[in-house]
Amino acid sequence: MAANKKMEIIAGLIESARKFRFCGPSDDPDEQTSVTAGYRHLIIQFKRLAAPLLPPSPASRLNAIDVEINNLFSAYDASSELEALLPDIEAALELLDDEAKPLPVPVCSVVGAVLGEYIYNHKVLQRLFYEAGAVGEVPQGNCVERCQLWLKRMHEEVSDPFAVLGKLIEEFMEVDKGTGEESREEGGRKKIREVLARFGFSYRVGGFIIGANTALPTKSLTQVLKTRDLTEVDKEFERALERRNPCKPGNCIADHLALHVLGGPEDVINGSAHLQLLRRSSIRTSSRLQPYRC
Repeated sequence: MAANKKMEIIAGLIESARKFRFCGPSDDPDEQTSVTAGYRHLIIQFKRLAAPLLPPSPASRLNAIDVEINNLFSAYDASSELEALLPDIEAALELLDDEAKPLPVPVCSVVGAVLGEYIYNHKVLQRLFYEAGAVGEVPQGNCVERCQLWLKRMHEEVSDPFAVLGKLIEEFMEVDKGTGEESREEGGRKKIREVLARFGFSYRVGGFIIGANTALPTKSLTQVLKTRDLTEVDKEFERALERRNPCKPGNCIADHLALHVLGGPEDVINGSAHLQLLRRSSIRTSSRLQPYRC
């Protein structure tokens, strides 16, 4: 189902849930049957369409909602549960609405050529893409063509093609095979670094593509925080540091990022942007988010 069509349907379900008309326990039994059956259908639609978009915890809560036919009180309980989940569903829709930006064509061409020529086994190449987070059917063609075509369509299939790209080239960029082809490997790495730099990007250890000039930002910080993805928060912080200029304490980009995240100047001390995220059940402090002094 196309993303836009799915969004429209889910938005309609949210409106229907908020306007749903219940009846009372003393009302006609046929009306109670109609109400419970109707609300049960609505819940099933939410489970099938909205649950896959949610993080594990709210998705589990949504899937646990049940409405029994002719049990009006189960419909009341389901309504309360669903009402509490609607903000999560709306936040997921906002993320879905932000279409992934395609990887630059030259990046796809160069990376595809380097990997395709270096990894000349179709099955190994296919496994590498899937392990990096790619989805969909394997393109036709030789190894180079498959790499290039898969990278060019990546934005149509995943929410963050840059994350997939980073993991895809991680082993090639960081591991020397020791097969006597060190010069060839380093030549390929140089080509990848150069084409990334052309578009304001750079590769970082760990499989991260950092946007030096944020020419094609992957996600807004607001969206990242909504998903509670510390890896993405870390990437946004490093991206801000990449763009930093010499500045006075309290004026650097990293400080502004900390202010945006934490919402108060007391967390920015002596020009250091220190992201102190509270430990919660779904959030853990990242050891990589350390103070940076301008």
